[in-house]
Amino acid sequence: MSKAEVPSADLSVLEGGPGGDEPSVLGEKAPIVLSGIVDLDSRLRSAEELTKRIAVSPENNALKAEGALDSAWSIHQERRSQEHDALMQLQGLLHIEMGPAGYSRMCSEGLIDKPTRNILNRLDIDIRTLENHRGGKRFSQKAEDMLDELRGEQDRCSAELRQSVLEYVREALGRDGLSKEQNEKYAKESEELDRVLTELKESPGVLDLLNEWGEDAQRQYHANLEAQRKEAFRAKAEERDAQRAVLKKLEKAVVESGTAQLHAFERLFALAGADTPLGTIVRLSREPRTGYEGNRTDRELAAVRDMLVNSIVDGEGAMRVASPAEVVPWERRKHGREYLDAIIALRSRDALALIKKHQTTVRTLAALHAKSPEEYQAALDFLSPHEQRAILVVQDAIQILHDDEMLRRLCGNKRDRKHGKTGRNIPRGAFWRAFDTRAQNDASGETVRRKESRRAEKKRAEDRALLEKKIIASPYGFSIRGEGVLLLEPVFFEKSRRHGWRVAEALGSRKLQHELFIARTSGNTYVRDLSNAPRWLALAARDKGII
Repeated sequence: MSKAEVPSADLSVLEGGPGGDEPSVLGEKAPIVLSGIVDLDSRLRSAEELTKRIAVSPENNALKAEGALDSAWSIHQERRSQEHDALMQLQGLLHIEMGPAGYSRMCSEGLIDKPTRNILNRLDIDIRTLENHRGGKRFSQKAEDMLDELRGEQDRCSAELRQSVLEYVREALGRDGLSKEQNEKYAKESEELDRVLTELKESPGVLDLLNEWGEDAQRQYHANLEAQRKEAFRAKAEERDAQRAVLKKLEKAVVESGTAQLHAFERLFALAGADTPLGTIVRLSREPRTGYEGNRTDRELAAVRDMLVNSIVDGEGAMRVASPAEVVPWERRKHGREYLDAIIALRSRDALALIKKHQTTVRTLAALHAKSPEEYQAALDFLSPHEQRAILVVQDAIQILHDDEMLRRLCGNKRDRKHGKTGRNIPRGAFWRAFDTRAQNDASGETVRRKESRRAEKKRAEDRALLEKKIIASPYGFSIRGEGVLLLEPVFFEKSRRHGWRVAEALGSRKLQHELFIARTSGNTYVRDLSNAPRWLALAARDKGII
């Protein structure tokens, strides 16, 4: 036989399996006896007994008891949740409306069957149909009686349904809103858990371990609570220190930028005159506005801008703005960079967060100050010193940011630029172009000519004012609605042989000249009683006592 044909040995005989009765390939051999096998057997028996004792040790029983308690609590929470949901549903049933939607819900809840729901829906539809036809020519007394009968049936069914729903709710409340199967399930689970807990607690040492673990858990809970309190206190302290650092930087920025803005607005008041209407516009343009008031601020800024342009191009002496630095804080040679840094600091994320935090309080105090300064001071005194300091700094910061925006809108762009989205060209502001215009006028001699022209215009205005005073002082001169003066001259009409009046001099607005032109007669002459003159002229003459 070849090597490949040799059958494999059946090793199962060594294990006492199939073929174990057959002769062993090893031949007759005495069994192997391990040294210490008897001692090992006794030690294994001791280990098995120890394992059984460990399995029923107080620690293991306490762990089982703790797990049973957790299961009992979970069952309790689940039951409470289902009871709450059931009570919400029952409450909804009590307020159910009698109609198609209410009938469908009662059918889904099993209170009525589908045939009853369909009949009630048909009853509702028939009543609505009859009500829609009511008042028509074909709506007879029989239809009216039928409608009353159907309404009565609807009221009867609604009352019966409500009573049945009420009884159902009462019965459900008696079992806490749960079904019989749910109550039996929870009762069975609770009973089993109570039995297990009773057996476990009767084991020696279990209650002591549970109490010990409870005390450890309580100590750990209080330790965690104390750690959380300390962490919250530390975080609050860090936040307070960070806010104080931000407030300190904010104060510095307010002082630096506020001083520069003060010089700018003082110059604007000097140019416009603090008590003039233009000075009022300068003052009001510093107040924050929105909506329609924002549009009014644009018009006021346009008036201030025109005044600035005139001061740059035609100003003389103290009324001339020779440099942008006089009204533009960031153009000042020594302090311009400091102003820009201060504005950047005021617009930083931390500064804006601090401003937003106190913004509501600032607005409330501002409204209170406008109403009663005494109440404002009392409310301010109620705050802590740190809060008072923060409120006052935030007030100044809000005003400075608003004033900076007003100055930038007033001056416009310093250079031509393109819109970031549309690409539209945005030219330089009129304020900056005015300095180029002044330089060109100085070089070409236009400044001198404009100066002489203004002097001539001033001389003409003075002469005109003297003439107006002279006319008003004369017997036949008077003022017309504050728009000008007229001087009448008595004349004699040869043709009609009557006395009358002729307008000898008329000084005033274009409106007055236009009205005289429209109402003109031959030579601007009028009869003695001025009956053919404009009414406003006759009334002014009567007030003067001429007629």
